Amino acid sequence: MTMLWHSHGGRDYPPWSGRHRDCLGVEEGAARHMLGVSTDADLSGPGALRLGGVARVHHAIGVLPWPSEVPIAEVVFENGELTVTDEDATRATLPFDGAFLAL
Repeated sequence: MTMLWHSHGGRDYPPWSGRHRDCLGVEEGAARHMLGVSTDADLSGPGALRLGGVARVHHAIGVLPWPSEVPIAEVVFENGELTVTDEDATRATLPFDGAFLAL
């Protein structure tokens, strides 16, 4: 499973001691209790992590100023551009080389 996390000093115990601030992270993991399986053998299907194996996670994180509080309705990547549209049809388009996402 892919886990996205944000940290802003909430872990006040060592080794972080509240110093881990303004961080975004992406991690791959296999947590049985979160995936609803009972043994490690249940994780042996396609995409399961194996000790000594390699996991590639292609992702992009960015910030786009948005003029309203209206929820986003659609995000589309086409022809080297990323278009974000909200539920009121407000739209923003920006250049985005996302070819690495398909690797």
